[in-house]
Amino acid sequence: MCELQGNVICNDCRNVGIPHNMLSGTLRIELLLYCIGIIFSGLTFFLSILIPMGYSVYRRNTSKKICKECAGNVMSIHTTRSKKFFQEMGFNLI
Repeated sequence: MCELQGNVICNDCRNVGIPHNMLSGTLRIELLLYCIGIIFSGLTFFLSILIPMGYSVYRRNTSKKICKECAGNVMSIHTTRSKKFFQEMGFNLI
């Protein structure tokens, strides 16, 4: 019996490992919002701070976990579906 290292399994390539966090949105838009905020900082506090900060918070709160190998969707190795798969393959879950 083999021991597993990691806490997720990829639905596409069946790689077992530690997932990668993918942020929503783009860094370009985030930087653009901060630049606009700096330009208009004398006019209003709302444009200069709240909009770029809100977008930054949104990006980090809506991130999702993806496979490091193929960028596919992942699931926990502790779900019923993955446990059944591992038992069929002869792996011993810790």
